[in-house]
Amino acid sequence: MPISELLALLEGGRTGRLLGTLTLGECRDGTADEQSIKLHNKAKQRAAYDARILDALREADEPLSPTEVRELVGGSPDQARTALQRLAAAKKITRTWKSRGHGYRLR
Repeated sequence: MPISELLALLEGGRTGRLLGTLTLGECRDGTADEQSIKLHNKAKQRAAYDARILDALREADEPLSPTEVRELVGGSPDQARTALQRLAAAKKITRTWKSRGHGYRLR
């Protein structure tokens, strides 16, 4: 990819999906090609994270708090909270009350 095309992409704004794992070093060295660039697919990453949360809830004996879910599956607090809210909105999990706050369990 010529540097002029890269600069044109950058001027257009949000290029993360287009550039994927492309680095400036690869552009500078001329080693970038279509086969070496892995595009980021956020929908696929979200689905995989949601699946890990569902697995953790399936294996749990009692409802899990957002902190417990995050400790089991990883990710940031915001990522875990957003995923739990997304799964609850999709009616895949239910929010319940625990002795100290709320938790989530499978429907």
